[in-house]
Amino acid sequence: TTTGGDTTTGGDTTTGGDTTGGDPAPPGLGDVIVTEIMYDPAGDLDDSADEYFELTNVTGTDRVLDGCIVADDKPTTSEIATLTIPAGGSVLFIASEENNHGLKGQLFDFSLGNGGDAISLICGDLTIDSVDYSKEGFPPAKGEALSLSPDAYTEIDNNIGANWCLATNPFYDGPKGPNFGTPGAPNEA
Repeated sequence: TTTGGDTTTGGDTTTGGDTTGGDPAPPGLGDVIVTEIMYDPAGDLDDSADEYFELTNVTGTDRVLDGCIVADDKPTTSEIATLTIPAGGSVLFIASEENNHGLKGQLFDFSLGNGGDAISLICGDLTIDSVDYSKEGFPPAKGEALSLSPDAYTEIDNNIGANWCLATNPFYDGPKGPNFGTPGAPNEA
């Protein structure tokens, strides 16, 4: 995987990817998928304000998400105003811009359930991807992000709990202990 520098689009941070993959286009089924979920931050991190998830463009073409929504299983939704994810790149969705220890990204306006929930990307009438981490096989993750194996970057494989593992890379280490994940960076193999 090639990781490029940060590219800012519409005021939101995206990472990685080759941006020479043709004209930007809206995503089709499985073009942009959920690849990391921090639903239960621990220690010094706030359980709702420090939650995040990451979407990755698994195609060779930039994908435009203007007007798409992200949703949980309630469904509570957040509209994406302006956002382009470069080919092969990722974008971080954060619950708060305040006290989140430097994480930058697109804001979402719902809480991720600690006992299970779903995250969906919907553009028009098409659900591009949806992951339900309450399903059997998803590991419990207090203070550790769920990270999708880079070998399972499809909209089918990211719904299989066995393809997710607990992150081992500390991204925040406070007085009450570390939290693990790779927000805005490639997932560990």
